[in-house]
Amino acid sequence: MSRKYREFPYNLHPALSNVNVLHIDNTFVKPLIAALIMGVVTYLVHFIFDLLIEGRFTATFIAILFAVIVYALALLKLVTLSNDDIRALPQGDKILHICKKFHLLPKYRML
Repeated sequence: MSRKYREFPYNLHPALSNVNVLHIDNTFVKPLIAALIMGVVTYLVHFIFDLLIEGRFTATFIAILFAVIVYALALLKLVTLSNDDIRALPQGDKILHICKKFHLLPKYRML
């Protein structure tokens, strides 16, 4: 048996040798960190607006708006998405242009 087939964790079968490797960091860890950041900020925003404004509907609505913005910014700043990923979104070229205009993307992307 050749060495090529014995590298079990990395090469299950010769037909799978050209399959892209799953990047655990960008697939699971960084989105989890972004979600944790979003959760903490959303909780604090909801708590503050719930104290300031009578009624939970308005506080919840404002907290959800903050959650969307914070999660998107966290994904960009943690370098979770590549330029190609952003371009693949609807209106991706415009989104990429806005991100570059406001310096939301790091100068050196390691993807």
